[in-house]
Amino acid sequence: MAPVNDRLAPEFPFPTAPEDCYAALLWTVENASRLGIDADRVAVGGESAGGNLAAVLALMSRDRQGPRLALQSLEVPVTDISDTAHQHQSVALFGEGYGLDRCEMDEFAAAYLADAADGRHPYASPLHAPDLSDLAPALVLTAEYDLLRDSGEAYGRRLQEAGTPTTIRRLPALTHGAGVLWQEWPPARAWIDEVVRGIRHAFDRTTA
Repeated sequence: MAPVNDRLAPEFPFPTAPEDCYAALLWTVENASRLGIDADRVAVGGESAGGNLAAVLALMSRDRQGPRLALQSLEVPVTDISDTAHQHQSVALFGEGYGLDRCEMDEFAAAYLADAADGRHPYASPLHAPDLSDLAPALVLTAEYDLLRDSGEAYGRRLQEAGTPTTIRRLPALTHGAGVLWQEWPPARAWIDEVVRGIRHAFDRTTA
């Protein structure tokens, strides 16, 4: 997976970031030989807002008949920034004092969306996509003490219900973004190990 320097909000609001990422995905696949990679073994992934973009890329690639992805790896993903986002129980439970606060999410959403109504667009809030079938296999990782936990797991369940191969893992005792401590803290290392296993399994399945 390669990092993408997408243009950022609020100067470049939605849908700039997903469109930039999709353009980068197309370029990567079209230049696979030049890059020395296998165009049939391309995955997208990200954490938090990056998980949002990875989920959206999978939707865009299906909707636009784009590249077939081996995996969408969604780590503590943002799947709902609509006006219903506060209805998820984990927001009430962990919306303050657990590393990512509800007020911060509100600020991020306001900066990202030029129009609050865009929050219900599937490319902003994948949880609101009407159809989640025929998407890349997914790995959805959530953290036990994270306000995004329930919306992320709800997205994973909807993927499963739509027939998209999906693994959902709730990481116990972890908060949003705790994976950055993987070099010092074994539970955080287990987070990264889950991602690595998921990618290896997806690539092995692709070549089988």
